Amino acid sequence: MNKLILVFFCPIICFSQTAIDTSLMLSELEEIIISATKSEKALDKLPIPTTIISSTEIYESGAVTLDDILEEQTGIITTTNYIGGEGVQLQGLDPSYTLILVDGLPIIGRSAGILDLKRISVNDIEKIEIVRGASSSLYGSEAIGGVINIITKENKKIGFNSDISLKLASYNTLNSSINIKYKTNKFQIGNSFHFIQSDGYDLNENDDYQTVTPFYNFTLSNNIKYFISEKINIESKVSLFQEQQEETGIYNSETLDGNNNQENFTTYLIIKHLISENIKHELDYYFTNYKTQQFLDFQNGESFSDSYFNQKLRKSEYKFIYNKNKNNVILGMGINNESLDRTDFSIIPNNTSTYSFLQFDIGIRDKINLITGSRYDYYKIYSSQFSNKVALSYFISKNTTIKSSVGTGYKTPDFRQLYFDFANSTNGYTVLGSIIAKDRITFLDNNGEIQELFYPIDHIGTSLDSENSLNINLGITHKIHTKINLDVNFFKNDIYNLIEPKLIANRNNGNSIFSYFNVSEVQTKGLESNIDIKFTNNLSFNVGYQLLFSEDVDAINKIKNGDVFALDVENGSFKLSEDDYYSLFNRSRHTANAKIYYSIPSKKLSLNLRTTYRSKFALFDSNGNSILDKYDEFISGYFILNSGVTKTFYNTSVQIGINNILNYSNVNYLSHISGRNYFINLNIKLNKKQKK
Repeated sequence: MNKLILVFFCPIICFSQTAIDTSLMLSELEEIIISATKSEKALDKLPIPTTIISSTEIYESGAVTLDDILEEQTGIITTTNYIGGEGVQLQGLDPSYTLILVDGLPIIGRSAGILDLKRISVNDIEKIEIVRGASSSLYGSEAIGGVINIITKENKKIGFNSDISLKLASYNTLNSSINIKYKTNKFQIGNSFHFIQSDGYDLNENDDYQTVTPFYNFTLSNNIKYFISEKINIESKVSLFQEQQEETGIYNSETLDGNNNQENFTTYLIIKHLISENIKHELDYYFTNYKTQQFLDFQNGESFSDSYFNQKLRKSEYKFIYNKNKNNVILGMGINNESLDRTDFSIIPNNTSTYSFLQFDIGIRDKINLITGSRYDYYKIYSSQFSNKVALSYFISKNTTIKSSVGTGYKTPDFRQLYFDFANSTNGYTVLGSIIAKDRITFLDNNGEIQELFYPIDHIGTSLDSENSLNINLGITHKIHTKINLDVNFFKNDIYNLIEPKLIANRNNGNSIFSYFNVSEVQTKGLESNIDIKFTNNLSFNVGYQLLFSEDVDAINKIKNGDVFALDVENGSFKLSEDDYYSLFNRSRHTANAKIYYSIPSKKLSLNLRTTYRSKFALFDSNGNSILDKYDEFISGYFILNSGVTKTFYNTSVQIGINNILNYSNVNYLSHISGRNYFINLNIKLNKKQKK
């Protein structure tokens, strides 16, 4: 807890979009998005497919953590990894290809490519910005699929502003939060505390495991902002997340007990300066440290397993922004330093990279908005990268706009793919990172421990290239009626140099050895559409739909060559045709959502009904050919139905709701869906104006 004593002062500036007022202390701009361009821009003027989730929508949904609200958005699927962490799939791309930010700064601590969204509380979120499509031209690695930026709340009123909330839900779940903020003309301070405790749940009472074991976590943050003058201010933020969860298991009929502890400490410092009416610049420093410690012991106290993970990221960035009339230029440069100390690493890898980017945002005659930008990232341990993006919107009329964008993205190999040295004694296999593989195989071969090599030793341990992508979006927004808005976007993603593990050798004892290679190409394409209907001032309806096609290009080529077989109970083994191929794993062809909101202002009452649908998909290959075809086993499509009612009394609101009304669950494959969940939420706002 002594980390919370550290406070680094950093600046943030709210710059005017007009040429009249150069003051930094301005009122909030409505429907302004920052993530897509790293500068303030109106959502309806943006040529890049983007969604904003407001704090009102977050509250009315009854969401507790980030995954709760994201899974109700069009084209977003939450997926789990082998330890239950929930990540997000965007435009049909894996969670490892979507960059998650808080106030524009990256969150670290991915497991098997997934950043667990359950770590992120929504209690202090002002809005969530979702940018679809490759965004490496601004953000570098991991932004192939897009960017999700979480914007935290700021003080809006002079004086003390605070709120307290308490939520009780099924499975003895307690969720409480406190936000206390104070603001003067030149100074702001905010403190936020969020706590969750749950007994977990069990979807299968016939086995000895609990699906989700008991846990508790808390998030504590402090934010300070000081306006040195109308042109300079500084901001600092410090936050700490800690979680403890019980762990259980069985090995050779013996019961195992343990714990999984997580901690994420973050601090940043920002200084912003308004040089003139049209020119501003900023400098920021960011540090984050994510740690885990997990162990399982036998009943006699003997250790079964003990693992740790300690990742650190330091990031410094400078931005220069020129803004005049409808034209904007942003120039930036920065440096990242990342290290990772974890179980099954023989060394502590450390990587320093530098980058620079330039972006032009140009408006032409109120009809055209053009955004073009490039970024260069220099790396020492793998190839450097150029990333580019061009986006264009054309306003056909006041009711119709065409939007298009083309961008390249990339994702560098992670430390696990480079330095992993893991041996699974239970299942009898070894996984080696590409950098250490050659030396380890050479050592084992010289000792006579290798039975068969599937690659020449000189071809093992070759350097990995970054995964690269080409993303295309083409969409239209159209106001069909004063109360009906339609938004349609077509997308296509080509991912090259996909990094995957491949079998490189067998040991004399029969155990297999794997390492990582750039081996394949995948493609996702489809459309996303949203329609908003405002029947009356009190009744609105929204429906979203995604059609997705995804494919492994190498797998399809193998099918064309007649090299892929399937096994069917009736027909035995037979060659697959192109029509037999289905998609990538864990992708649904159809997903949809619908939301109805109704309010009675005179009664201070609001109601909502929300549903999501996901069509059939498969998580793994069931007939032994390593691809997903029509003869594999699929998980059937399903609906999730949620509802909530909110009643306000003066400064207090009470919310009751039911999530997963239909009580859908899938014990074996979708353990993150808990079944029907009831909740009641109490929120109290306390405001005290500053005396004049």
